[in-house]
Amino acid sequence: MMRFVAAIAVGLGVLSAWADGTSADEWLPSDYHPWSRQNTHRFSIRADGVAELRHKGKADWSLDAFERVPTKPGEAFTFTCRSERASDAELSRPFRLCAALFDAQGRVMAHDWGAKECRPGESGTTTFLIPNGAAFVQPRFIGTGDFAGAFPLAKFMRAENVERVTPEATLKPVLAVSSPFLDVTFTTTNGVFAVKDRRTGRVWASTPRTESASRTIVIQSAFRRTMFAVRFVDGESLLRYTVVCRLEPDAPEFEVTVNADSESPLAADDPLAFPPPLASRPGDRVIIPQGEGYGVPSDSKIELPQLAAFSGQDLCMAFFGVVEDRTGAGWMAILETPDDAYALPVRLGADRLWSVGPGWIGQRGRFGYARKVRYAFVEKGGPVALAKRYRAYALAKGLVRTLREKAQTRPRVAQLPGIANVCYLPARGDKGAVEMAAALQAAGIDRLLWNQKVAPSAVRELAAQENVLVSCHDLYRDVYHPEQLRKLGWTHGPNEKAWPRDVNWQNISGAWRRAGKVESRTGEATYCAMMCDCETPKHARTRLASEQQMRPYAARTVDAFLTEPWQECWHPNHPMTRTVSRLARLEMLGVMADEFKLVVGTEQGHDACLRNCDYFEGLLSPMAWRMPHGGGKDDFRQPETPANVAPEQLAVVALRGLAPELRLPLWELVYHDCGVAFWHWRDASNWPLSLWRRRDLFNVLYGTSGTFTFDGGMWEKEKERFVASYRLWSPVARQTGFSEMVDHQCLTPDRLVQRSVFADGTQVVVNFGDKAYTTADGREVAPLSAVVAH
Repeated sequence: MMRFVAAIAVGLGVLSAWADGTSADEWLPSDYHPWSRQNTHRFSIRADGVAELRHKGKADWSLDAFERVPTKPGEAFTFTCRSERASDAELSRPFRLCAALFDAQGRVMAHDWGAKECRPGESGTTTFLIPNGAAFVQPRFIGTGDFAGAFPLAKFMRAENVERVTPEATLKPVLAVSSPFLDVTFTTTNGVFAVKDRRTGRVWASTPRTESASRTIVIQSAFRRTMFAVRFVDGESLLRYTVVCRLEPDAPEFEVTVNADSESPLAADDPLAFPPPLASRPGDRVIIPQGEGYGVPSDSKIELPQLAAFSGQDLCMAFFGVVEDRTGAGWMAILETPDDAYALPVRLGADRLWSVGPGWIGQRGRFGYARKVRYAFVEKGGPVALAKRYRAYALAKGLVRTLREKAQTRPRVAQLPGIANVCYLPARGDKGAVEMAAALQAAGIDRLLWNQKVAPSAVRELAAQENVLVSCHDLYRDVYHPEQLRKLGWTHGPNEKAWPRDVNWQNISGAWRRAGKVESRTGEATYCAMMCDCETPKHARTRLASEQQMRPYAARTVDAFLTEPWQECWHPNHPMTRTVSRLARLEMLGVMADEFKLVVGTEQGHDACLRNCDYFEGLLSPMAWRMPHGGGKDDFRQPETPANVAPEQLAVVALRGLAPELRLPLWELVYHDCGVAFWHWRDASNWPLSLWRRRDLFNVLYGTSGTFTFDGGMWEKEKERFVASYRLWSPVARQTGFSEMVDHQCLTPDRLVQRSVFADGTQVVVNFGDKAYTTADGREVAPLSAVVAH
């Protein structure tokens, strides 16, 4: 294989130069045509002959400054300008340099080809290639929102130092490779990537690449038996990259490798999308492991954002896919290089059906390394089959470390299954932590993860109790710096010794990355600096050594640790890629787990840190669809239907975040026996009261544990509901906590009755609907209830 790829790399590296060798042509502005969607612009030519544009409002605007220039596919152009900010105007929004493309009949192919952002007062340049089908190009300025600026210099020219791109004469129109399971083809003329599953007969194919939208130009190709390679040029970024597709001979899978020169520029805000997403049909479901997991119908009206594979609030596992609801057949893409990868949901075709594909971003602004994605196809089993294939992948990668294995060196990890995650926020006059813990246990809530920072004496008293794991929420990334401390009126602050040497630089100029916000005494917002992940382990080691002597916690919940994506750092003393960031965070958790023998939890969850992490607060609560809060810690004191939450916001939680029709236990199917998932403390089991029962049913179905956020008044008022909640899900979580979830099914077409099965033989049937359901063995499951069998 290496000889094959090396030969392709040599063969594909030759590009033709300019055919005629003539010097570049140049054009200057000759005719201005301003436009704005709401006609809220004012255009003028100043006395010095400079064009000036002012625009008010939130809508878009454009300024065409050149005549259309005849062109041919493969030609390269550069558009450059110097801009001025109007002296009497408020701060303007950025504008973009770009070009409009037209076909031979004058029809618009693209409005913003090669767009590059620039701010008034700056100089800007964009260079791009002309794609197939384009016959004319016209440079232009575009923007959105308020703008006040002038353009004293603008020039459009054929690029002198960019090779013209011409597909080789031997370029094959179709590349086709096959295995006993799959037929994979790539059509070079229209960019269609297609896979036929021979077992089911279904063809999964991307939509044809229309000339009006095509960024890529195919210039060379080669194939041999079960492999093919294609050489591309991106018309807007000028990136030249090679794609190699290799089929597995004995499995319905193939691997795609995307590679380029390691120093080639690659932006972080414009992912390279390849392979293209495989189009869906009505009746398909897009499978996304965000939080516990979701399955969104292909024709859903829900908008899906792009999701980073390097952030716990986005993809907590590095895969996605599509399945047929009726047969369970489908495919998954496993991101084998996830540290700089996205899942890119997109609507395709005339029916605008959802599908999803991979996207790759730069490593510190460069391509960096080869990107890999593995496609696996299933003929039945649906989301369960995808999850089990990913578990096999995770086992092979060493990501799987079970609770039993963790408990061999840290015995108190074994107490996690079935434990109640308690966030007690007492009001004035309420019981103290020790008294409230005793009250909970006396009422029957006997296993507690006490997730609250309390006085040292209370920590010691609680820690002495066998069934209480004493923890606290703690931040290890926030650095309080001198200017912030001055505004706060403080003498000292957390992690102040990390300033300035150990903070994260977000760019090469030395601007430090912001972390948490804190209000000063006057209400002014002040921001902590973010510590570089490389430096976190040493500071955590020092802090823990001191703090554990005063407060002997058995566990720690690390706030914001996995909600923040892996970060790059440009500090010269500790430069960092996202890959290094991930490894540093795993090391940081290892300090807690291996050196201090703590039970370790994080906010949100991500399997990259699973080996050193035992529980995840918020994994049941995806951030996009969790309960909103008003900024205070007393939101939970609201009545049955919260008065401080707009009805439409509550509907998002009920109809999306807690929708049985959408949710899937993907995390549990992969990692149920490896860690314990909780609701977030701001999205607790009892918040809001009107959705408490539904949250409990998800807990019992998934074999997970609940979170209680409350004060003394709520405990006294709702004591019976707290106890009933605990008694519903805790026994199932204790019983199944060390077992793999082996199956999950929707038993009714409306998906309101579901069943989960665990390796120890436990089966749970939950009815989220309003009508009774009778199981195949004759058991009746009442509305909003569960039946458990062992």
